[in-house]
Amino acid sequence: LDTSMAAAPPDLVQNIVSAVSGEVLTTLHLAGSTTILDVKRSLQLTHGFSIFCQRLLLQSTELPLEDHEVLANLLVEGRIGVLEPLTILLVSLSYTNIDDHEMGRQLLDAAQEAVTDTLVRLLQVPAWPDYTNGLGCTPLFFASLHGPVDAVRLRCKAGADVDKARD
Repeated sequence: LDTSMAAAPPDLVQNIVSAVSGEVLTTLHLAGSTTILDVKRSLQLTHGFSIFCQRLLLQSTELPLEDHEVLANLLVEGRIGVLEPLTILLVSLSYTNIDDHEMGRQLLDAAQEAVTDTLVRLLQVPAWPDYTNGLGCTPLFFASLHGPVDAVRLRCKAGADVDKARD
């Protein structure tokens, strides 16, 4: 018996349900090795929810799910030993007030100083990614001038308007 190759986790059926309305937003068929961050990326692509505005909870426990968690580790066997579909609740957060000047200043500063960890912390609030200073410059504009490529990508994932950065 060759045990050098581990069996791949099974494909999972996963229902994403609005935590507010109870409506099934989508049903995903994903590999068991998929992470919660991968689920968030899928929801961003298919439904437009910024990954920074999503909070996902396992319906059976109503506990928040962390981005690094793997779907296969969340499985529960049904009564006859069959894996039950996962139901994940989506809480879609709104951005902070776009007139929150302190938060906007912090975003602009993080962009100018290329401080990616501060940027991630602010975007997870979630801070409005298109805040502008008195000259109309956005954090994405400053990130493209001063920051690493990862800082630009993070802002785009947060839903920053790339056209506004050029105005």
